[in-house]
Amino acid sequence: MVVVGAGPAGLVAGECAAKFGAKVAVIDKKREVGSPVRCAEGLGHMSFERLGLKPTSDFVMNTVNKAVLISPKGRRLEVSVPYKEFSLYILDRSGFEKTLASRLNKAGGELLLGTAVTDLARRSGKFTGVETTQGDISAKVIIGADGVESRVGRLCGLAKKLNLNQIFACVQHTLVDLENADDHFEIHFGSKFSPGGYAWMFPKGKGEVNLGLGVLASTKKKPLELLGKFKEERAKSAHSIRLLSGCIPSTLPLPSTVRDNIILVGDAARQTNAVSGGGIANAILAAKIAGELSGKIVVEKRPFSQLAQYDRLWRGHLEKILIKKYKQRRFLEDDKENERMFKFLRLAAALKPIIPKGLIVRWLRPDF
Repeated sequence: MVVVGAGPAGLVAGECAAKFGAKVAVIDKKREVGSPVRCAEGLGHMSFERLGLKPTSDFVMNTVNKAVLISPKGRRLEVSVPYKEFSLYILDRSGFEKTLASRLNKAGGELLLGTAVTDLARRSGKFTGVETTQGDISAKVIIGADGVESRVGRLCGLAKKLNLNQIFACVQHTLVDLENADDHFEIHFGSKFSPGGYAWMFPKGKGEVNLGLGVLASTKKKPLELLGKFKEERAKSAHSIRLLSGCIPSTLPLPSTVRDNIILVGDAARQTNAVSGGGIANAILAAKIAGELSGKIVVEKRPFSQLAQYDRLWRGHLEKILIKKYKQRRFLEDDKENERMFKFLRLAAALKPIIPKGLIVRWLRPDF
């Protein structure tokens, strides 16, 4: 098997397949695991439960249970939910991916960096592996975990280039020397800083924060200029030590994520939350399904037609919520709708003390 992409989705899929005894190579064009970082670095407790991984100081820099939400009109709402299910872990994304790479290695998988896919190998109309800058790799199953611009997805015909209304254009500073920011994360709504999206501040601890924003690309606003305005208002005195940019899919999942012996996972499959832009949690869930199913099929020499089960399995867990989030995206595109959403959030916060924990967790648990 070959997995294209050594982000969380690819590393988890490779690990799960290798645990079944499949021979797995995870390949990526980057030369270092976890670099470059293109992430706000927030991940919820549920993802660690799915991985069976304990959050440790090796890759968790801060943990917060308090959110500060700011509406387009500047209304402020503070929400604190002291349950582990609502914990937001602020990662060292590089350290997190290195931990996942170590798990892949322990499971018997191979990691090949500096290896870019140039084409899919074909014989008699069937996909037989990948052609790369380091030579051809034969594979009975190909998992495309190569992100929003998935080359595997386009080459096999499952994915097309996204249009501007399906993309968040994102930019982010990592700042230091910001006071009174370590105990909460912030979400700023409205067109002032992030038309069609939202702005955020995630605290990494000791005065270090990720301050960024995502803009719906179809608005044709300049994210870097908006980020400058946001920093000037929210963190004028802080100093930037890193600036990054990237794109996140904000659309419905692909109609199909399986073709013959090829599977797509994560951003490549458009399994991203269209409101929050969060993709790691969904990618981990889908990657576990993809890795376990494909590993079993390869080792037990089952018909590759059984890979079609992947589409049904991941959709059973995620499709309804992904469709719901896509419909809710309209709240981000209109400040009036945004204020309506904010009123609902204020009501939910007011009722929180009288709602049993079980219902809060069931109804409101975030999927970061």
